[in-house]
Amino acid sequence: MALVLLMCLFLVAGTNAVVADNTDTSADSVRCPDSGKVVAPGDTISVTGPSNTQSGLGIQWEYYWTLTSSDGTVIDTQTYVDNPAYSYTVPDTETTTTYKLNLMVTALNDITCVNSNCVSISVNKPSECEITPPDSNTFCTAEASNLRHTYTTGATPMHVQQKWWLLSDPVSNPGGVSFNTPNPVGTGNSASIKYSGVTPGKYWVYTGYYAKNAGQAGHDMPLAWCMTPVIVVAVPGNTITVS
Repeated sequence: MALVLLMCLFLVAGTNAVVADNTDTSADSVRCPDSGKVVAPGDTISVTGPSNTQSGLGIQWEYYWTLTSSDGTVIDTQTYVDNPAYSYTVPDTETTTTYKLNLMVTALNDITCVNSNCVSISVNKPSECEITPPDSNTFCTAEASNLRHTYTTGATPMHVQQKWWLLSDPVSNPGGVSFNTPNPVGTGNSASIKYSGVTPGKYWVYTGYYAKNAGQAGHDMPLAWCMTPVIVVAVPGNTITVS
């Protein structure tokens, strides 16, 4: 019978590779190394196990994935044959926590030939932001067309993306401003807005943090948001009435 050799297990999360030798796979004994990967609620975790190096011998490998929460609750399990890829989309409602992802690889032709490994992956929901506006919040619709006013927040967390809009007052549901809302006025942690030609009225400069994969695929609600008020005024009339 052909000798089956299982290679040391590699788990790849994003661009981070982690190697560990965990021979005792009981929940209390295994301390999963940190993958260095941070994801936001709504993001998809994508990892890859080792490729089957024994297929030329007619050996199949079974990949059994188990994802657990920080309290040990099993969130997801998947089993694949000769397919080392695994993915899981974090629920939009998830809070800041740590997931443990365990992989057990078995040579199906000899089920005593088993190897396993695990990694931990951080889930982080960003904190609320705060906008630093210009010195004034009132602007004239007739100001120079090349004049822009800059709004900033702290640095955008690396595991999310940030977008800005100028929204008409009132904003009835700030937590429901979709990533797909048309006419954004900026991305990243700053936006430069011009008010020349804007219809006079009350507005809000709004920004939100969104999952990396937010967009047409869903998961398009903000994980955190903030906004600041703006008033756009028209040029006063200049009619002189002689009585």
